Amino acid sequence: MKIITTTGYGTTGSSVVTDLLNEFDNVTSYGDYEFRWLFDIHGLRELEVGLFQLNNRQNSDYHIKAFKRYVDYISNSIATRYYNHAFNEDFKKLSYEYVESLIDVEWSGYWHRDIMDENILRKLLYYAERFIQKIILRQKDTASKYYRKPMYYAKPSKEKFLTNTRKYLDNLFDGMKIKTDFLALDQLVPPENTSEFLKYFDDNVKIVIVDRDPRDLYLLERYEYQETWVPYQNIDDYIKWYRLIREHRYEEEIDKNNVVFVHFEDFIYDYDNTIDKVLVFCEIDKSEWKNKRKYFDPDISIKNTKKWLVYPEASREIELIKKELSEFLVEY
Repeated sequence: MKIITTTGYGTTGSSVVTDLLNEFDNVTSYGDYEFRWLFDIHGLRELEVGLFQLNNRQNSDYHIKAFKRYVDYISNSIATRYYNHAFNEDFKKLSYEYVESLIDVEWSGYWHRDIMDENILRKLLYYAERFIQKIILRQKDTASKYYRKPMYYAKPSKEKFLTNTRKYLDNLFDGMKIKTDFLALDQLVPPENTSEFLKYFDDNVKIVIVDRDPRDLYLLERYEYQETWVPYQNIDDYIKWYRLIREHRYEEEIDKNNVVFVHFEDFIYDYDNTIDKVLVFCEIDKSEWKNKRKYFDPDISIKNTKKWLVYPEASREIELIKKELSEFLVEY
């Protein structure tokens, strides 16, 4: 089974690919569910950075616990229950087995980061115990007698980390029991630093990065979506932000065999050629396209393009975008 993942920069339309591939009989697609745990904060990539670039006598304990807490959250949150569903209810179990396979030493103890990460009630109980020990009983040894919890130290070799990581991902994807030739997932990796994520797989992943005209992205956020993680309130901030999060394209060495860039608009205005490009890249036979336009209909999606015709009152901002972000504009 080969994995195809689509990714983007937020509101750039990455799910167009998973929707399109859902129309093929030899592809299992999970649509617009976002499988972000490899690159989310406290996810797998951060665990790797913590164990290699930031490791010391205590930091590995923090990163291991953070990964476990993150796994707990996405396994139980209503919004992300699809993780356990997709991975046959084994996501948490296999994730715990994976991180435990990296641990070298485990013991009972605690350090200040454990206290910082606790809820307010546990903090109050801890400081109450310390107060009694130090102030009332005047004990010199003021370590908590009741707070202890498991602590971890891990210093795996790079070879062990990659071997165990690949085995972990293989177990997860094998457990899905996919019967088709291809599996399509949204947001499995970010658009940046793709080489750092490709190494987790045995050359069976294709990454499709979807971008969008900066004019449409700005207008959609300003007038329709109004998501606060996009700085649409100030046009200068927006232009700077849009450019900065795409600078990686000029700084990284992109593996063109496994990574391709496409524009959302091309799926609408150059439908046939763009689909052919994606199919050739993903190595999918066009004869498997049995449900054409069932999940992605360009006649519907076209309504989310050329928004400057809908919002002429933003003409000043659009002219600034055209001037400052000219290399990112889609040519119609």
